[in-house]
Parts: sequence; C-alpha cells; structure tokens
Amino acid sequence: MCAHGAAAAAPQGAFVASLSADVDGDGAPDAIELGGDGVLQIGGKLRGVVRLAPAIAEGELAVSRYRGKRYVVVQMLVAAPPGRPALR
Repeated sequence: MCAHGAAAAAPQGAFVASLSADVDGDGAPDAIELGGDGVLQIGGKLRGVVRLAPAIAEGELAVSRYRGKRYVVVQMLVAAPPGRPALR
C-alpha cells in the first residue's frame, strides 16, 4: 500500500502538501497535512501533530506499509532565511 501527495511552495502557515489515506487501520481515509510552518498534522483515531522544521518551502507526503505497520513519509525542502539557499 502506498499513497502519495505533493504540492509546490506555499506561504508560511499554508499547507505545503496534503494527503488522504488510512493511517490508523480503520479503513477510512485520514487527513494528513504538512504546513509551511513546518507542522505535520495527522487525523484519524490516532491523531498527531509534529513540528518537523521552522519553515518548509516544498514538501511531499506518502503513506507506506512495511511489515504490517503504516508509516507516514515526509520529504521536504526546508525554507531558508532571506539571502540564504534552502536546504534539502
């Protein structure tokens, strides 16, 4: 099982990437959202909020299953302060 979602650069606080996939195993899709503010929000029965970075310029989300467990995978381009290159 693999679900995937991505989006290009967004203003800080706006969602950079979003995905709807079953992450808690109940068969219903759960909202997964990565914000420009660096916060990953996972909906469903096992809700969670995790700050991954101070700011994100671009990101991709995926849900994968490995050895019977579900994983949310995040690939992101961290936003840099003005005048400095972004980090991958």
